Amino acid sequence: MNAPMESTEPAVVEKPGIVRRVVRYPLVQALIGAVMILTALTIVSALGGLLHIASGPGFPFLAVLLALAVVLGWKGYKRWIEREPDREFAFKGAAVELVAGLAAGEGLHAEASAGADAGVVHGGSHVEFPLRGEIGSPLKRAAGAIETAEVR
Repeated sequence: MNAPMESTEPAVVEKPGIVRRVVRYPLVQALIGAVMILTALTIVSALGGLLHIASGPGFPFLAVLLALAVVLGWKGYKRWIEREPDREFAFKGAAVELVAGLAAGEGLHAEASAGADAGVVHGGSHVEFPLRGEIGSPLKRAAGAIETAEVR
């Protein structure tokens, strides 16, 4: 049998374009990834506002959509920018972890809203931590000074 003849011409290696060379820098990749994920979150948040599920009983559904937007944004970043397979977010077992995380978050929110030891929520935006002992007094005085300064 005859072996195929090898070419004596040197292989031509094309130099990547300027855009590809700039995108290879890690800082540029991080900025592009942040923009991709923030864009996905903005779109889903706007969709939640349009569907009126940003608050109330529909909020857990919006939370699932936001988590999905982050994962899909990351997968798009890995595929199109880094051009590597995604090893961080495997779909296998993701649903169980998402449900467990949502349940834990809802439990913590319910406990904090009920005024448990972690803190008392006032109006949904201010958390007051009941502190006792030596460390509590200076912290309470500092918090009082900050609140007084904010009122003026």
